[in-house]
Amino acid sequence: MARDAFLMSAKCKIDEDLLKGFSKVSPMAVKATLSYFCYCADYKTMESFPTIETLANFVQCDQRTIASAIKALIFLGHIKDTGKKAGKLNRIKVYKINLSTLDNLAIEQKNEVLCEV
Repeated sequence: MARDAFLMSAKCKIDEDLLKGFSKVSPMAVKATLSYFCYCADYKTMESFPTIETLANFVQCDQRTIASAIKALIFLGHIKDTGKKAGKLNRIKVYKINLSTLDNLAIEQKNEVLCEV
């Protein structure tokens, strides 16, 4: 299930028009952040809690960009803050991946490809 979410996130297209309200965050940074969230997710609960530092290293950008990307993902409905904390000191926010939005994106993109053919 987490693997399917990872594959769907890799195929999803982030619309630049929806990201206009977020400060200088690129669609690629948002997509890479979502992909890493899916990669780290627990396959049963679809909850993920990578640190901002880990995400910044993976996406190869600064931590402010990651914070903006997370806000954008929450706004788009791809992830949701569960209110839980994780880690040794219980400081890392736990997010839940919303599979239904990823499914909808995959279906929309498949329909776009079929319409173009």
